[in-house]
Amino acid sequence: MNNQDLLDRLGGDAELLKEVIGLFNEDCPQLMTVIRSGLAAADALAVNRAAHQLKGSAGNFDASELTALAQYVELRAHDGDLAAAEATMPALQAAVDALLADLAVAEEALPLVG
Repeated sequence: MNNQDLLDRLGGDAELLKEVIGLFNEDCPQLMTVIRSGLAAADALAVNRAAHQLKGSAGNFDASELTALAQYVELRAHDGDLAAAEATMPALQAAVDALLADLAVAEEALPLVG
């Protein structure tokens, strides 16, 4: 992930990038909670939907590992294989943590907007 690439996608709008990062920071933990709750309740549809949303959100940041893992969870939930989806959770959480850390660094490097 490169700040300049992200800024270029958004027409150089640092304020918009900060907003997109902020939305991800809010939504991502909620989506992970839904995935975990869905796995615990054997709710494949909830897992599928939340993983799909996480995949799309991570794609905004070229987070290929996170995107691939979320897609895997999404597809396993779609197929009803919640055990395989659950087995992926440690890797998914590690990828989420890595992206959140990268985004924190990226946000600090953005120019002040106001």
